[in-house]
Amino acid sequence: MSQNVRWRQVLLLVLASLMYFFVNFQRAAIPGALFNQLQQEYDLSASGVASLGSGFTYIYAIAQLIVGLGIGRFGWIKSVRLGGLFFVLGALLFPLAGSFQLAYICRLLTGLGAGCIYLSIVQMTMETFPDKFSMALAVNLIIGFAGGVVANAPLTAAEEVFGWKKVMLSVGCALSVLYIVWILMSLGIKKLDGNSDCRFGSVKEVIRRPGNWYIWVFNWVNFGLFYVVQTVIGKKYLEDFSGFTSSGAAMVFSVTGIIAAFSGIFQAYFSALCGGRKAVFCRGATIISFSVFSGQIIMLLVGGSQFFSALLFCLLAATATMSALTIPLLREINPDSDFGLAAGAMNFGNYMAVAIFGDLAGFLIGIYPARIIDGVKVYGASSYMLLFAVLLVFVLPAMTCAWLIKDKK
Repeated sequence: MSQNVRWRQVLLLVLASLMYFFVNFQRAAIPGALFNQLQQEYDLSASGVASLGSGFTYIYAIAQLIVGLGIGRFGWIKSVRLGGLFFVLGALLFPLAGSFQLAYICRLLTGLGAGCIYLSIVQMTMETFPDKFSMALAVNLIIGFAGGVVANAPLTAAEEVFGWKKVMLSVGCALSVLYIVWILMSLGIKKLDGNSDCRFGSVKEVIRRPGNWYIWVFNWVNFGLFYVVQTVIGKKYLEDFSGFTSSGAAMVFSVTGIIAAFSGIFQAYFSALCGGRKAVFCRGATIISFSVFSGQIIMLLVGGSQFFSALLFCLLAATATMSALTIPLLREINPDSDFGLAAGAMNFGNYMAVAIFGDLAGFLIGIYPARIIDGVKVYGASSYMLLFAVLLVFVLPAMTCAWLIKDKK
């Protein structure tokens, strides 16, 4: 690879990571930070608001699986070009939607495009920094997860001044500019595009490897549990039960976003210090998840402070970004031809878990009737106790699989 081509590839990787910033922004902002605004705008139930997040996530998950099947053959350039177009269109049209139905379609379009970007970044990172893959991926994830930080306190502050529609339209315009720059920089790059001789990953072989299933199930549940809190119900919970203002709750989840972003690079660093061990950190993540949801239930029973509610969610954020470890674990047990499919299947399950948990959360908190305070639906302790008890049950299979994961060494 010539020096000029390599630097262009590095620049394209940075630009793609910035697109991933907007992916996380879109995922965290809707419905998480804008839960009450969307509920009032379209006169929705809790389940209706949650569906705007789960609809995005379902199609995002499906796109991950499709990209995982074909990225080795068609290449990351085509994936980002096509996916970025759908992503831009959905992000621009969503704040202009005049009805819930149109808004939902825009979210599907946004999710379809966003789903093409993450695995493209993984493939680009693997090609660009093959010897420092885990650490380089963690750095890219920090850039991406910064979007979740901005989608909380900064977004809430901007929304209070300008209104959510103007803010989201401005975000769509910024994304459009970034996408155009990426397209221009990628023109003329042929050598780095897909390999026509590369076969699709062997679905049968990937599914038959027990190690894949241990990693998948652990990561699916672990990822889903954190992001249903971060992007769907956490801010609403802090407002309803813990007495946080909208801006105060948003600040908490900006902090959890920062912790989540940097957790990946710390995990990669400590894994290297421990001789490349990764499984032990997976086991620790499930212990933390079990403790956090148990702690929230206890506080709902006996009455807890704002500080401890926020502290528990910050602790959960330390387990959020396990991809810097689980993707290298998949790479260790899968040949190159199957790695894209194995990683795609993991990410497919990650976001299916977020979508399923999001729909489940909307359903569970809606079982008990809400109070209407200043035009906002406020859910009681019984709603959230039921929710956290059900989520706690899902920790158990993740914990079992985490103990079955083995390091290659």
